[in-house]
Amino acid sequence: MAYQKTRWRDHIVARPRTFIEVKNDDGSVTHNPSIGEVLQQGTPINAINLNNIETGLLHFSVAYDWLCTLILAHMMEDVVASVNGKKGRQVNLTAEDVGALSASGSGALVQTGRVELSVPADGWTQNAQGWYEKTVACAGTVADSQTQRVDAAVQGAQIGNVLLAGLRVDANDTLTLVCLAQPAEAFTLVALISEVV
Repeated sequence: MAYQKTRWRDHIVARPRTFIEVKNDDGSVTHNPSIGEVLQQGTPINAINLNNIETGLLHFSVAYDWLCTLILAHMMEDVVASVNGKKGRQVNLTAEDVGALSASGSGALVQTGRVELSVPADGWTQNAQGWYEKTVACAGTVADSQTQRVDAAVQGAQIGNVLLAGLRVDANDTLTLVCLAQPAEAFTLVALISEVV
C-alpha cells in the first residue's frame, strides 16, 4: 500500500500572535486571539494527520526489516554452501549440519525451516494498541529462544492487502501474527525459521 502523504500548509493570518485581554470576574485574565483575516488556512495538526505519519513509518520499518533479512540471507550463502559439503543457492540443513556450523562460531544466520501457513480471516482479536492479533500453528518455532529468528511474508493475491506489522513466538510451534487492520480475507503466509550459529 502506497503511503498517502499529507500536503502541509502554514496557517497565515493578518495579525499573528495578537490577543485581546479580557478580565474575568474572579480576577484572572483571558487572552482571546485577535488574528484578523485568515490569509491561508493551515493544515490541522491532529490525530488523523499525525497517525498517518506513524502508519507510514511503521510500513517502512517492516519493509526495511524484511529487506535486511533478504540481504543477510544472500550474504550468508557462501557460509551455508560449505557446510558438510552441501552446496547450492538453497541448502536444507539437518540438525547435524547446524551443529557443525555452530561449532565454527561463525555467527551466521542459517535457514532451518520454511513453513507455508493458511491464515483464515476469522478469529482475530484487537489488542490494547488497536492492532489485530491471531495465533496460528507453525511447526519448528521455539518460545524464548536466544538463537532462533522467525520472519514471514504474505504470499499470493493478498500481498499489499494484509498489513502485517510483525509476529512473535509466545509458545513452541506457534506464531502470533500482528496486523494493523483485521484482514478482510484469508491469506497465505510463508514463515522462514532461521538459527544464529
